[in-house]
Amino acid sequence: MKKIIAFILCSVIAVSLFAGCSGKDKPGEESGEKYKPEDIVTQDGFSYVIGEDGNATIVKYEVHDMQEKLEIPDKLGGAPVTVIGKEAFAGNKKISEVKFPAMLETIEDGAFKESDIHIALMVYSSRLKTIGADAFSFCTNLVQIDVPKSVESYGERCFGNCPKLRVVTIRGDVSLSATIFENSTKTFVLWTNKANAKTVKFAKDNGYEVKTGDNL
Repeated sequence: MKKIIAFILCSVIAVSLFAGCSGKDKPGEESGEKYKPEDIVTQDGFSYVIGEDGNATIVKYEVHDMQEKLEIPDKLGGAPVTVIGKEAFAGNKKISEVKFPAMLETIEDGAFKESDIHIALMVYSSRLKTIGADAFSFCTNLVQIDVPKSVESYGERCFGNCPKLRVVTIRGDVSLSATIFENSTKTFVLWTNKANAKTVKFAKDNGYEVKTGDNL
């Protein structure tokens, strides 16, 4: 009887181990990794992948020296940079002022979260459509933001918890969530085009100082 029980137990353990091994996630599949390691290329500190559409997505940026003014290249590996991936610059303490690529379309969730960025000049990215949730949240030294009028979607808290904001320029006229600047200072000046009724209303409804111009 003892031999039978021992045999059954061994069989159960063997099956469990086999199931665990065969169910292991493959890189880039169920493990939560978006990209396979073999598809990632690194150039000048930028790790990126080139998609089937021929465009580049930055998945990580790592440097050892302080970058006072970082200009993200328009192309990597000959491919236009259209996406800054999720948490690609998150926690990076080596960057200060950032100029974004001309063909950029998407800044994914948490892309610059908890980084040391001071100035975010997105205005030159005239194709930028989406700024993801928490994209710049907890950037405690962020003082200036300049967003092109092409942006159509702002994620929750995308500029949240930024206590040193001084100047924010939102050039487009879109409906903004009340959480976009959640827990950030309310003392900054929000600049927008005087024709942007939705943006002006948002600023006034939420207690932000708003200034308008003709050619923003």
